Amino acid sequence: MRADDILRVFYARGMHTAAKKANQEAEKRLNVRPQTPHAFGGVFTTRATKEIREARDKPHINVHEHLDNWEVDTLAAVARSLKHHELRSRGPESEYMATYRKAQYGLLPSR
Repeated sequence: MRADDILRVFYARGMHTAAKKANQEAEKRLNVRPQTPHAFGGVFTTRATKEIREARDKPHINVHEHLDNWEVDTLAAVARSLKHHELRSRGPESEYMATYRKAQYGLLPSR
């Protein structure tokens, strides 16, 4: 192989195809920061929700303090299951009572 053939192969591999360019543009618009799920609303206290948001927004370098999207999804699944089991433990009730009854989770303990 001559030198110009090697350079041609090198430059051909370095050129961006349409698919590679589209992937790069899509990665620029990708939302890396996970969203806070709505399930946190009634389950966690405001302090816990605030701490989760702070841990989610920390840089990825702090591995032990940062929450990635899988960890946030796991916490959301826990919150949804807490809501589900608490609603099931109440038994049958009207929609009015379900709306206005206080949940037993997410409240600060009375001292």
